[in-house]
Amino acid sequence: MDTIPHPVLQYISDSLLKRRLAAYLVCDASGALARWGGSLERYVTGRSGAAAARELLDGALAGYAPHDGPPSVLQFVHLRAGVVADVHVFLDGAETWVLLLDARAQHDERETAQLAEYERYGRVVELERVLRQFFGGAAAQLDELADSEGDGAERFDGAVVSARVKASPRALAGFAKVVEECARERGGTLESIGGQCFTLVFRDGDGGAAAGDAVEAARALLLRVELDASVGVASGSIVRGMPTGSRRRWFAVLGETVERARTLSGCAERREILVDAGGWAAAASRLPPPTETRRVGGEEIAVYRCWPDASSEPSA
Repeated sequence: MDTIPHPVLQYISDSLLKRRLAAYLVCDASGALARWGGSLERYVTGRSGAAAARELLDGALAGYAPHDGPPSVLQFVHLRAGVVADVHVFLDGAETWVLLLDARAQHDERETAQLAEYERYGRVVELERVLRQFFGGAAAQLDELADSEGDGAERFDGAVVSARVKASPRALAGFAKVVEECARERGGTLESIGGQCFTLVFRDGDGGAAAGDAVEAARALLLRVELDASVGVASGSIVRGMPTGSRRRWFAVLGETVERARTLSGCAERREILVDAGGWAAAASRLPPPTETRRVGGEEIAVYRCWPDASSEPSA
């Protein structure tokens, strides 16, 4: 565009300069603070002026200047509790400019949208499962297999992954999608979302590979996300049926294997996967050695610690 209409320029000026531009810092070629302006005190508790600017450069904005590349934008940088900014960094000659644009409103809007998406996603997963069961012939099959365990119960061998994440509901939308992706990539299904707990199921095929698929899915999950999650994996007999006393026509995975996986996820520390003895014995040939072993409830449990971009806990 050769010219930008005045209304567009006015809109940009009002939305960025007047409403969002909170502060700026300018550093020389060596990274030393040269100038600053705006409301720096909103980003640093108990400091203002040059002291606030230097604290930002040495703390939350460490490494941003000097800048030697194309302009960059970092969205939703948490500079202190409750304060979020979009950080724009660009060069002007030998000087590096760092602009801080207030992003609290945009951050809150995004979290609200993520929460709505998470809730919608949970409803879609439940609906898809019900549709597969009742319109894919599974309901009739389950009714034919009814036994003393309950109405329409089906038994099969496999492995269960119980994943718990310690985060606000607004941070769970992306996590739920990654959980399902990790399950599908290895032939499993996301069976339920209950609050902050996710249940995945892997059926044993001819080769009895469910335990290995389950552990690999769990490791992939923790390597892809940075949330404070813990996982339990258990292998054995699984029952699919209606919970006792339920008046609703829906089926869930039940039984001791499911409960054992949930118990292990509750015993796991931050970013740990606890694998029961049966699952570890079945999967050992296709997995790397565990980080350690631990006794839980009298059983020897394999423990994996997984961090993004690494296979184990980072060194201190």
